Amino acid sequence: MERSRLVGVTVFHPNCDHTLGAAVVWCGAPRGRDDAALVLVDDNPRWTAPVTPVRWGRMVTDRPGTGCETWGVLDVAQREGRAVEAVQLRGELNPGSGITHNQYVMDLLQHPPEWSGPGTSPWGGLSGAAVYCDRLLVGVVASDRDHWVTAVMT
Repeated sequence: MERSRLVGVTVFHPNCDHTLGAAVVWCGAPRGRDDAALVLVDDNPRWTAPVTPVRWGRMVTDRPGTGCETWGVLDVAQREGRAVEAVQLRGELNPGSGITHNQYVMDLLQHPPEWSGPGTSPWGGLSGAAVYCDRLLVGVVASDRDHWVTAVMT
């Protein structure tokens, strides 16, 4: 994507009362293996860049139970009139789960929140959250499986 053709978006950080302008510098295929986007935040004094660079990683073992974590903005955690609230979740990756569709499956260690909205997910709002194993970014949450305490990532 040429810099002159960048798509503008708005981003925020939980617990902040403002949004920031950004540009999409890379976008994968919707619902594909690379269903994610990379954005460049505008030069803004309110933005603090990460101290260390984010490194992309992938599983190089077939051993189950690799620890991982994600932060997301679950719908169930939001309260009207308050700043957006984040939720940090821990889980495990089992490389054999999701192998047919070339995806990782994060087995969450928490029970899903109680959520009775018809046609909704208790994990609603988690899509797009980065998933890390130690300091490596290994995926982005794409969906959840019906009746499972998991998050499927690309």
